[in-house]
This record gives sequence, structure tokens and C-alpha cells, in this order.
Amino acid sequence: MPDVVFLIGSGVSCGADLPGTKEITKALLQPLRGPAASEYEHRLGQYVALLTDEVRSVNRTLGRGRHVNYEELAYLCRQIQDSAVGEFENPAVSALHEKLARRLSRSSAFQDEIHLNGSSRSAHFREEVLDLSEEIYSRTEQVLSQELDKAATRPDPFKPLLAASLDEQVSLDVFTLNHDCLIEQMWGEHGIDFEDGFRPVAEVNSASFLARTPQIKAWDRAAYGRSQKRISLAKLHGSLDWWSYPNTGVEYLPPQKVAGDPSHIDDPRPRGQQSRQRWLLPPDRLLLIGTFNKMLAQARGDAFLDLLCLFRGRLQETNALVISGYGFGDKGINGVILEWLSHPGNRACWIEPRLKATLENARPTIWALERAGERGQLTILRERFARASWRTIRRRLGLNRKAKASGSGAAE
Repeated sequence: MPDVVFLIGSGVSCGADLPGTKEITKALLQPLRGPAASEYEHRLGQYVALLTDEVRSVNRTLGRGRHVNYEELAYLCRQIQDSAVGEFENPAVSALHEKLARRLSRSSAFQDEIHLNGSSRSAHFREEVLDLSEEIYSRTEQVLSQELDKAATRPDPFKPLLAASLDEQVSLDVFTLNHDCLIEQMWGEHGIDFEDGFRPVAEVNSASFLARTPQIKAWDRAAYGRSQKRISLAKLHGSLDWWSYPNTGVEYLPPQKVAGDPSHIDDPRPRGQQSRQRWLLPPDRLLLIGTFNKMLAQARGDAFLDLLCLFRGRLQETNALVISGYGFGDKGINGVILEWLSHPGNRACWIEPRLKATLENARPTIWALERAGERGQLTILRERFARASWRTIRRRLGLNRKAKASGSGAAE
């Protein structure tokens, strides 16, 4: 049976009334503004204003007039953190760090700071920049999780994906950049079985003490190759229900899913090895947030690199790709797609209701899609994903001709 790859972005989840980039940015910044803001929040607000100026300056140079969003702010904050601690040291970022420290020292919100001179004053405000960057990034993670954890209010935002899932004449590999769990919920409600890559911890890494905790499962890159399921799901940028427990006794353990409350898991280690706390230390959510720092995270060589490689590998095994809700802002994903489109037999169907706006805001590589369209490899459906017909998508991908040749019909 033919294999079809779906690439789903946040625009599709917005069809279920989950907040988009603009709304999440507003939720992040609103507490930092207005008379109700505390003194500390006012300081954060002034710092965010400085960061916004830097991003706007670059956007103006590139001819982009869009509003600065939380992903760009998170990327800038993460760059400052990573460079300061030597994770991804960058002399250009060090110069920006100094510039922000100088501007911060002249900001009205910091006039009551300790009165230092010379190198002591410079060091103090460099530390302020680092602390504020860490706080903004941490708040971004918190706000993003809170906003995306809201219940969907519109039914069937993934209607064509559901129809494809019920079409037993095709196999599906679904890759999503979304952190929400709407796809899993949809499949669960319809009793659709799928591979998500998670296995008992003991099967993935028996050296971890979490292997004795049955309510925790860990992601296993090899699970997809062993699976016999017709449908698979891979979340390229993490998920609201992916966790990482600190101090697991091993150097690396991939993302984990937990049955129940992730913050209230009994410590399974022998009594003499347990911490003084009754519970394990609170886990961190595993989410990739920002812009180019996502590529740096993938460069660490953990599950996120495996997921990107899985996307590239599964694309190479098919000639049919469906894209929707994606603004072509991820350079790593873009590179994989453009490489795949360099093969003449491959065909993609792009479902995009706001084509003009997407073209204006996307990275320049999106124009390679125009050339793919001229070659007949790309067709565009200018409508919301929820309104797209799986039968039409199949026809645009050339799958109906294959089904007719084999005597099978196309599902709606």
C-alpha cells in the first residue's frame, strides 16, 4: 500500500481555537505591562522592550514588517544563556550581551540599582541580562504550556487526517511541529491504533532507576522500525506530555510519558539511595521553543535529532507529502522538504488558506516551492485544513490512479 507523510503545523490546531503565535505572545507580555505590573515585572517589561528593539532592527533590515513574537524573544534569550555558560559560545552574542547591559543600566526601571562604577557596574548588569534572559525563557515555556493546554472548542480540525487514518488502502506517517495533543485525542476517540515510539523504560534503558516505575514510558527511536502499525506519529518539537526527570542515574534518557501526575511519582530506588523527598524531583517539559535554537538543540544528538532523521528517512520512502498549518519557518524542516522535492517523481499537496500572508512571512527558501509547482510536483489547496477533502488530496497526489490500478477505492 502507498505510504503518505503528513506534516502538520500550528495553523491546523488554531482551527480548533487553540491560541496561535500572536495570542501566546500577548499572554506572555501582558503581565509585564500596565500599572498593575509589579516592580520586577516592570523590569522584565523594560528588558523585553530592549530585546524587541533588537529583533525589529534585524527584521527591518530584511524588509520584514511583522510583529515580534515569543519564538523570536525566546531564541534571543536562549542565545544569551547558551553563550554565557559556554554551551554555544558566540563572540557576536557576547557583544550583544554587553550592549544590552549598557542599555539596561540606563533604563528607568533600574535607576535604584546599587551604585557601582567601572568594571563592577558592567559585571553587575551583565549578570542582570543573564538573569532576565533566563526568566523570560522560563516564563515562555510556562505560558506556552498553559495556553496550549486549553480545551479545543471546534470539532474536527483534523478532518482530512481522520479520513486518511480510516483509509486502509494507505499507511500514514504523521509528523507534527505542534506541542498540543489534539491528534492523539482524535485517534483515541475513534479507536485508531498508532505508533508513538514510547516503550517501557526497562526496554529502552535498563540502567535507569525509572525502569522500576511501570507508569513511566520512554521514547525509543527503534520502535518505529519494529512497529507493524499502519499509522505512526512523531512530534518533532516535543509535546505537552513529554517529560524529563533530573538525576535519573544515567547520562541520558529520552523523553518520557507518565500515566498520572508527573510530579507525584514514588522514588523507586532502594531506601538507602532515595532522596530526602518522598517524590522524584519535578520533571521538566520537553519542548523546543524559539527559532534557530531548535537546530542547536537537534545538534546535541538526542531524541530531537533522531526525530528529524526519522522525518527525512520516512520522506525518502514515499513520493506523497501533505503539508498544512506550517509557515516554513524551520530551516531544518525546510531543508529536508527541498531535498525531497529535488526528486522528480515526488509530489506534495500544500493546504494553506492564507497563502499571501504565509509567502510574505516565510523564509526565502519558500520560493523553491514555486519552482516545484512549475514542475508539477506541488499543488496548493487554498482552504482551511478542516474543509479539505481527503479524496481531493489523494487525487492531487496521484494516489487515486494507483488505487484504481490495484482495484481499490479512495476513502472520503
